[in-house]
Amino acid sequence: MNSITCSIGGLTADELTDLWRAVGWGEVNGIQAETGVKNSVNAVAKDDGRTIGCARLVTDGGYQVLLADVMVHPDYQRRGIGTALVKKLLEYLEQKRLPGQWYFISLMSNKGKENFYKQLGFIERPNDDSAGMGAGMIMYIGRE
Repeated sequence: MNSITCSIGGLTADELTDLWRAVGWGEVNGIQAETGVKNSVNAVAKDDGRTIGCARLVTDGGYQVLLADVMVHPDYQRRGIGTALVKKLLEYLEQKRLPGQWYFISLMSNKGKENFYKQLGFIERPNDDSAGMGAGMIMYIGRE
């Protein structure tokens, strides 16, 4: 990651939608992308000014945090960029955390990417050690 930098903030809606397309996730409405970026904390990876990856945190402001949109442009994958982005956001949360506070960080892994998150310390659900924890679940409204 010689000329590649990872920092908190600076993601635009256009960059988010470009990355969605690049990684094959389809389209996200520009207004929704703009609102989503504005209402989240993001980490951005850049190579000489070009946005090549991002990850976002969405929170209720209390203890619930969603890790979302962890994406690295296909030309840059498998170089540790995704790991650097997630670590940057986890460091951000640790710096914001006050004594006695904790966060519950959840995510929805793409199929086959579970080990990526496990190596960062996330646990897979369900598992034998997580009594009472079911599988992560999802529902779309208005998306075909």
